Amino acid sequence: KRFSAPEYCAQTATFFIAELLRNGVTTALAFATSHPASVNALFGEAQDKGLRLAYHPHMGTVIEGRAEIARLMDSTRTMRLLVDSGHLAFAGADPLELVRAYAARVAHVHLKDVRPAVLERAVARRLSFRDAILEGVFTVPGDGGLDFALLFDALAATHYEGWLVVEAEQDPVKAPPLEHARRARNYIL
Repeated sequence: KRFSAPEYCAQTATFFIAELLRNGVTTALAFATSHPASVNALFGEAQDKGLRLAYHPHMGTVIEGRAEIARLMDSTRTMRLLVDSGHLAFAGADPLELVRAYAARVAHVHLKDVRPAVLERAVARRLSFRDAILEGVFTVPGDGGLDFALLFDALAATHYEGWLVVEAEQDPVKAPPLEHARRARNYIL
């Protein structure tokens, strides 16, 4: 049977979850590293259907930092990567290094900055991910400590042609969205 893209996404997710349950594997990292042929087939078939599936490393999940990302990416050949500058920096990974290491497999980019002083306090106080966000660890590009000019240069050098999505993940009461959206736009342009 031929599936439309949304149907295929639903079928793909159902297959992935069924494989996890059937094999007793509890994490995406464990599944990908122990069943790379299944992951390669799944992502390859999606790509053949015009879908660009990617893994999004995210704080508060099993795959956050450089070591976990390397295990995941190095155990598969078709899995693509969503580079989220803020989450990677929070996890101690270098977004620039990951763009260079997996240039051909970067499918999507989230531009998010981190406030270094807030990050330092969050780590020192062992705040939960949620509490760190409420404290203001994330902000828009140009309002924190990341050097986006270097990231943009690296993306250009790899001929990246995908989306760049500006994110902030911050309390809208403390950081008015329109003001911060304008700040990000002015910084990027």
